[in-house]
Amino acid sequence: HLYKRHLAEHFCGMGANMTAVELGVYHGYTTSILANMFKKVIAVDVNKGNIETAAKTLGELEQENVVFLMMDLMADGWSKFASNDVKVVVIDADHTYAGVKRDAGNAFRYLPEVQWLVFHDIWMDPVALAVHEFEQQGLLKCTAVGLGFDGSPYAYRVVDEHLPGGVTLIRQKLEGKICRRLLGSEIVQPNFIDQQFMLYRQPISTTKICATGAFRFHANHRLKTAYWKMGSWRYSNYSQARLLVRLPRMAATPLEAHFNLDHNAFLLTYAGHAAAQWFGLSVNYADRPFHVARALF
Repeated sequence: HLYKRHLAEHFCGMGANMTAVELGVYHGYTTSILANMFKKVIAVDVNKGNIETAAKTLGELEQENVVFLMMDLMADGWSKFASNDVKVVVIDADHTYAGVKRDAGNAFRYLPEVQWLVFHDIWMDPVALAVHEFEQQGLLKCTAVGLGFDGSPYAYRVVDEHLPGGVTLIRQKLEGKICRRLLGSEIVQPNFIDQQFMLYRQPISTTKICATGAFRFHANHRLKTAYWKMGSWRYSNYSQARLLVRLPRMAATPLEAHFNLDHNAFLLTYAGHAAAQWFGLSVNYADRPFHVARALF
């Protein structure tokens, strides 16, 4: 496979003392290649079946330097990688534009030592657009790898239930890119920007969990809510994990949002007070029990 061969040619020799994170393992074949190149591989997937299949693949090959991690990249926090000196992240999970931007952005935010980002399935327009924007912003310098790397067309097979054996099409789009992280990539907008948070009145009852409203923090320091109209926010003088919020229809005095480490939840207090009046939770995290439940059927 040309993509895997290009990965090996690029990282063999330099990866012997590196840790790599792979987002999206599928059947573990790329994981196996990475395990031969790097000292340690953290293989991440939200699908338990994929992890079990990949673990079996690597077990048959007797590769023991891979740690499998079941993780929902949309909801779970990246702080769990903090104790690992990750140098390479292979992004091959959520192929939506928002998903690629989120995963690469979190690599910039939470993995200060990361040097390389690898993107697979660049032939998909949302993936290509997300990577192109990082390049245009001067955050990444990329090299084409895999099929189509030199601009030449190639054949690929598409499974079609109406056509036995599928159908062969011709494509010229890139399969992947290996990207070097450039200086300045640590300056990316915080991950709570443009993310919806459900707001719950304290104390929360386990018998009646109902959100009162929703917050969305915008990059221009505007705060949009579902119930209290528009407000504003800025960083507190004490910490960037604490925001000073002004929302006149909710409170006559300023409020403070105290975020957790991964910025997917916060406590909302009156400024200068310790007692939390509200609890904010990322909608992705709030929806997680339903995603888990659906996976059981």
